[in-house]
Amino acid sequence: MNQSVALALSLVLLAGSFGCGGPEEQKAKYRARAQEYFQEGNFPKARVAIRNVLKIDPKDVDAHFLHAQVEEKERNWRNAFAGYQQVVELSPDHDRALVKLAKFYLEARAVDKVLEKTDKVLEKIPGHVEAQALKIAVQAMKGNLNEATIAAEALDAKHPTDPDAATILATLYLAQGKGELGEPVMQRAVDANPGNLTLLDSFASALVKLDKTEQAEDVLKKIVAAEPKVLDHRIRLASFYDMRRDFDKAESILREVIKLDPDNEQQYLGLAKFLISRRGISQGEAALVDARRALPRSTVVPFALGELYEVNRQPEKARAVYEQVRDEHRAKPAALEATVKLAGLDWMAGKAEDAERGLQEVLKENSRSAEALLLRGKISLQRGNGKDAIQDFRSVLKDQPQFADGYLLLARSYLLTGDLTLARESLDKALALKPVLTEAQILLAGLDASSGRIKEARERVDSLIARDPGNVRLLGLLFQL
Repeated sequence: MNQSVALALSLVLLAGSFGCGGPEEQKAKYRARAQEYFQEGNFPKARVAIRNVLKIDPKDVDAHFLHAQVEEKERNWRNAFAGYQQVVELSPDHDRALVKLAKFYLEARAVDKVLEKTDKVLEKIPGHVEAQALKIAVQAMKGNLNEATIAAEALDAKHPTDPDAATILATLYLAQGKGELGEPVMQRAVDANPGNLTLLDSFASALVKLDKTEQAEDVLKKIVAAEPKVLDHRIRLASFYDMRRDFDKAESILREVIKLDPDNEQQYLGLAKFLISRRGISQGEAALVDARRALPRSTVVPFALGELYEVNRQPEKARAVYEQVRDEHRAKPAALEATVKLAGLDWMAGKAEDAERGLQEVLKENSRSAEALLLRGKISLQRGNGKDAIQDFRSVLKDQPQFADGYLLLARSYLLTGDLTLARESLDKALALKPVLTEAQILLAGLDASSGRIKEARERVDSLIARDPGNVRLLGLLFQL
């Protein structure tokens, strides 16, 4: 090889190697990019950059933590929780991930888990303010409000501008009707931490509870200005205006959100939901029709429109929407879902054979279709065929164990077959998942009464009447007892 050619080739290869950088350099570049996108509120791009980091190093703790933060920002709570758990698996003493998990457990009222995580943080960092604040919150949750308040006052005195110390103390003051004491506490922390959006959000909530709506509005606008690309902040402001019954401002913001995120079907659905509840069904329908025009490939939007027609007792319009989805999405999951919707309309119209034929068609393609199994189970239940209904509802719950209404339907099926013990077990599961499920409480009251436990039945009904004193059905049940 000519010496000059060899030299030129080596220089090209050397330049290429410097241009690409090693794995660590590439990883650092992608991580920095992910952080930049995260700060901008561009979460989809942040997620892509994080994936690039994890392709290079699947055990990069910082990347996993940032990914969990992205999921939390986008309100994908289950993914966020799993992400923080993964961080702790990789780095057991990661204090920020442990605190995040503790907050999730606090929300679920799993106080033992909260204390487990916070104690681990405090072993490593004895003065960790956020962990101490969470322990105080557990005290309050257990009913020890006085002790919790004293501890919160001590924490705030020691850390007078700390966001977490201020938030827990102000929250406890609010809970005891002493909101006027909490406002200056939070104001002091906000003045010292004007860029802490979590603190600003808590402050806005406190001001709303204190009926200081103008101040709350100013704070919510500051949050929007701080992260203009995070559309959830605008939606929060729209909710605030909706609460104040300032519907024009709320609608204006929701339409603005659509302009900023025109490919997101959820933004259109949010506007339609608002219009249905505040402006009337016709305006909600118009918004969904506009959404179909703007997002012709969306299947979520037409299903929302079809359901609106069903609720509004316009089955023929609903049928037309579902038929169009079925025909446009042949051999795709949306077509099967549309077929189930059409089967439901057939059943309601008294066309039992057509309904069963449609369900059979769906279940032939997908034997685990939850929508088809659920509808077939409901049909069996209406016909008094508890055995077949049990089989279908159990199949649904196998794939969806958190489906509270599914357990209620299963309980009804067991009642048809006379399996009272299994019916009670299913009702207990339904209420564990959804405590406000009135129908489950009524059925349990009936089971209590039929087994001679009149006192327990009456207590159940009394508690329901306390929540809904004008409910004629509950009053009639109480009279029977």
